[in-house]
Amino acid sequence: MYKKTTLGLIICLLSCSLWARGKAGIDLTLIPPATITNQVDLDIRVGITNYDTSVRSLDVSLYLNKIDRNTLLYHSTCQVEKDNPLTIRYNMQTRDKVGKNKIILVVKDGTKKTIQTRDIEIIDSNIRSTRLIDGAWTSIYHWSETEGKHWNNDLRRMTDDQWREMIRSMHKVGMDMIVIQEVFRNEQYVGKHDVTVETYQGKAFYPSDLYEGRMEIAAKDPVEAILAEADKHDMHVMMGVGMFAWFDFTPESLEWHKRVAKELWDKYGHHPSFYGFYVSEESGGGLDNWEKTPEKRQIRKNDIVNFFAEFKKFCNRMAPAKPIMLATNSMDVPNGKETYPALLKNLDILCPFGFARMPENDLTGKQAATMLQKLCNDAGSHLWFDLEAFLFNEDQSLYPRPIEQIIHDLNLFDNFEKILCYQFPGVFNDPKMSIRIGEKRTIDLFEGYQKYREKILHNRKAGIKDEIVPTKTVQGTWLNLPYQDVRNKYMNPFHVDCTAPAFWKQKIKEYSEIGLEYLVIMAVANERQAYYPSSFMEHAYPSDRQSPVEAIMEAADQYGMKVFMSCGWAVNQDDNIREPAIKELQQKIMKETADLFKEHKSFYGWYLPVEDMIAPYLSDHAIEAVNTLAESARNLTPQAQIMISPYGLYSADIRNPKFGEQIKKLKVDIIAYQDEVGCVREPMPMQRMKENFKLLNTIHKEAGIRFWANIESFTWEKETNSRNSALVPAAFPRYLSQLVGVSQAGVETVVSFSIYGIVDKPDSPMFIGQPIEAAKAYRNYTDWMAGKEPWSLLEASFKGNISHQGIGKSVNYLSTPSERYASNSLTDGKQGIESYLDKEWVGFENKNMEIVIDLGSVKEVGLLAARFLQYTPASIQLPSSVAYLLSKDGVNYQLAASVPMEISLNDQHDCWIDMAQAKVNGKARYIKVIALTRGGWLFCDEVFVNPQ
Repeated sequence: MYKKTTLGLIICLLSCSLWARGKAGIDLTLIPPATITNQVDLDIRVGITNYDTSVRSLDVSLYLNKIDRNTLLYHSTCQVEKDNPLTIRYNMQTRDKVGKNKIILVVKDGTKKTIQTRDIEIIDSNIRSTRLIDGAWTSIYHWSETEGKHWNNDLRRMTDDQWREMIRSMHKVGMDMIVIQEVFRNEQYVGKHDVTVETYQGKAFYPSDLYEGRMEIAAKDPVEAILAEADKHDMHVMMGVGMFAWFDFTPESLEWHKRVAKELWDKYGHHPSFYGFYVSEESGGGLDNWEKTPEKRQIRKNDIVNFFAEFKKFCNRMAPAKPIMLATNSMDVPNGKETYPALLKNLDILCPFGFARMPENDLTGKQAATMLQKLCNDAGSHLWFDLEAFLFNEDQSLYPRPIEQIIHDLNLFDNFEKILCYQFPGVFNDPKMSIRIGEKRTIDLFEGYQKYREKILHNRKAGIKDEIVPTKTVQGTWLNLPYQDVRNKYMNPFHVDCTAPAFWKQKIKEYSEIGLEYLVIMAVANERQAYYPSSFMEHAYPSDRQSPVEAIMEAADQYGMKVFMSCGWAVNQDDNIREPAIKELQQKIMKETADLFKEHKSFYGWYLPVEDMIAPYLSDHAIEAVNTLAESARNLTPQAQIMISPYGLYSADIRNPKFGEQIKKLKVDIIAYQDEVGCVREPMPMQRMKENFKLLNTIHKEAGIRFWANIESFTWEKETNSRNSALVPAAFPRYLSQLVGVSQAGVETVVSFSIYGIVDKPDSPMFIGQPIEAAKAYRNYTDWMAGKEPWSLLEASFKGNISHQGIGKSVNYLSTPSERYASNSLTDGKQGIESYLDKEWVGFENKNMEIVIDLGSVKEVGLLAARFLQYTPASIQLPSSVAYLLSKDGVNYQLAASVPMEISLNDQHDCWIDMAQAKVNGKARYIKVIALTRGGWLFCDEVFVNPQ
């Protein structure tokens, strides 16, 4: 999709031959159609074809909701020649257009006037996704007899009327985008066949005039049946142009696709529901389609780029407003990163699949989605989601995925502007249809999704805004070049040469793999030694090799990342920004680094290393120091973004009007506030941090300065805030709570001091960070990004109360809690905060927690969890393990699960919450929970039964 800052118009005059005689010469298309959120821009396309012999002078206008000069979106007068169609693209921002809208196209040709309208509903939301399935693939016959074992025989005997019936069933649950998987069946693979356009033996699903072969199905023309029924319900059909051969984008395949696309347009292009062309061949996410040699891999990449360049041009001659779509899998995307820009230039919609089953050594699903989103944004293309609604049996046949897993994905992958699923026939089944396609579980999935959808629509109708705030991933890290003191013991260890170009290129590659976009260089000089080729300072690296800063910039260029350049240290980390000499040196460094690096495509802006205290509010001398450097930065690099990262939030007087007044005086683009949870400026700082960030959001809306968070990933090996104490990884539950807190507060972007040296890839050839713990931090973070448990449920608990079947149920305490910490119930649905002073915690001193929950009747039990507090300074520790036992009669119990709990080695200073979660499979009325103490205090705030 277009970037939010773009409000553009692209007019393309396309040289062409006239293919579409007899059809209306004017077409209005919206991408995406029907319903979107106000976080997605609307791509409005107008296609005009002149069927006359003379040039037509047309007056073209676009309006919003009514024809009025105040609602005019776009107007132009265009000359349209015969055989030279016109495509108009207009990008409309939607943030302030919530509600049901109508896009109106008016084309005047002399005295003639043509009006077309398209409805678009815009939902008020803070995410791009509607969290609903907007459409589905429809295979007229599944390509694999193995995968389609449970439904192919049913599909074979479907009549045209039953296909119409199925389209009505899809419409019933809002799946109004129909993707016809393919219109020909041909089981061939690229590189493993010698098929040509002339020798093609595939079998058609429709009455083709190109090839004689027909699939043996009962329906006479299911394509016509699908389109005709879709017309009646204002649905949209992506016509599947395929199958020539899987993954085949060779010139021969291109020629075949041109011929088939033309025939499909000639036969079915008059249908209003004909939305666009879907190329059925698919591709791997790396775009090289698993070739073994570098030469063949490059050939495949070139093929796919050339295919869509030519196919897009060809289709625009016939149907200039119709989009082209391709489905790729989400795996191995980094391998194709350099090819995607050229591909997406001629591909309107990319609709990848497979995010829930990423290979072990690949990106996580979230990382792949983030990377693809950026590639589509940069190319002006659209990213939709092909959600897999199936799972594999042991024999590789497909069966319906449980609705809980589908709902999980609908909420996890929130960046996609449209969500389609593979597929409807054989996976979903309306019980009211005259024929059941597939097994009984298809009905369960249909009804489960219908219930979920009705709840979402009910909330919309009731005016209940979707308050789900997605937790932001870390988008950037500071990079620390010099070893300054013991704090850098693990960040810049002596066993690694942190000035070596190979080191930085390796680390930046690793950071790109986990979705980081921003690199913030802490300092480019220290003790008057430069980490770049300075002309006035000694070099802090061997003179016979590339400098660290040059290596960072080159690697960032390669991986599409953005660098904030530093202009410090003038002397060292204790630079006194009040001294004129220090300011002068900082400006000199800025001038020199700007001259050297501003032409790099990764050069994004400046990090001004003038960190200062913002308590009770920012001082005038700090503002003056910042603005002096900012002015220099503007003069040197006018387009660069300028960022500062102040400290002192824990004691800032944010409610004082003076605080906001001082912020507004800053001439910077971004403030990334240090959250100071890692510094531990006060005991148990989490709650104050979260409250302060919410207050900052209001100030930034008024100041017009971008609101970022710098969350601290570290804790201290020894004493806090000491240069003699190393920075080490914090427990991941603490870090996750920080991410949730700043996201809920509305920050635009999260950067972190630091991923570098604190969170490190376990198998990195240049591993840095605290041994074991840095690798564990990496695994925990990437597992969370992938949506793996226990992290997603713990994350949800940080956002607010979780609904579960144990709420309000009676609790029998077999071990008695302390009187000081016994006022709360473990089944009241309320969760505590990271403080033992919070009244929601139930405390047990020097004893196990042993309780029994009575559900009132026997129920299916699938998931159990309990939350516990960890705070070593107050002798509060997580249990060593938690056992869950089930019983129907309250007498005889069976062990359902036993969950060990780990405490981070770095537990001297921090307070955090963790969860013991277990998937079980049983029926019970009584649930016994036994949490084993480590000695001292054990604190629990809630036990969850089948949490939603």
